[in-house]
Amino acid sequence: GRRRSQGAQRQQMPTLEKDAGRLKINPLAYWDLETVWQYIHEHQVPYNALHDRGYSSIGDVMNTRPTRPGEAERAGRFGSSQETECGMHTHLARLSAQKGLGSTG
Repeated sequence: GRRRSQGAQRQQMPTLEKDAGRLKINPLAYWDLETVWQYIHEHQVPYNALHDRGYSSIGDVMNTRPTRPGEAERAGRFGSSQETECGMHTHLARLSAQKGLGSTG
């Protein structure tokens, strides 16, 4: 899940948010990375093996790389792109853009 500790754009993320009629719940909003891993180990939660290979944030194959020592948790996402969120978390922004495109004629 998304967490406030994952970067500046998520620091003010609410636990509950409404996005174009959808209710999004961010139950891990106040957890940090250490708390996540502590929970995973204590409760034997399965996780993606890419984490063991240096991938601290996992998305699609085109926009994900292992992070280097000292880099932020999400530094391995989106490369040189201006993007910071995948489409799953930007539903409202996409709808707004589509409306803007449709109203030009």
